[in-house]
Amino acid sequence: MEFMPGFSVIDTAAAVTFASRASRLLTPEVFVWSAVLGGALILLGVVALILRRFVLSSPTRTKTHDVLDSVHQLHEDGLLSDEEYRRARRKALDLPPPEEAGEDEKEPEADAAET
Repeated sequence: MEFMPGFSVIDTAAAVTFASRASRLLTPEVFVWSAVLGGALILLGVVALILRRFVLSSPTRTKTHDVLDSVHQLHEDGLLSDEEYRRARRKALDLPPPEEAGEDEKEPEADAAET
């Protein structure tokens, strides 16, 4: 006995069972949780983009390091005098001039800042 041509009674019963279970799965709660999950994924994506932009756009240490390397190279090449080198290095490191800092004319050692 065939209810649907080409399918047996068992196949038809399985299809009816699947259809009734599928209709129970499509409740409003599923849609709500799907929306919550989608919103969470969008929020995580936005946070990831913000963090990526922050990390890639603020290489202040690298800029300072590059400036110090350039000033050091100019000094080594003889294009900057010792005094010009000291002033340029202090400016790159945002240090006050020796008079304002209460120091004498001798520059403190900053070998760690130079490479």
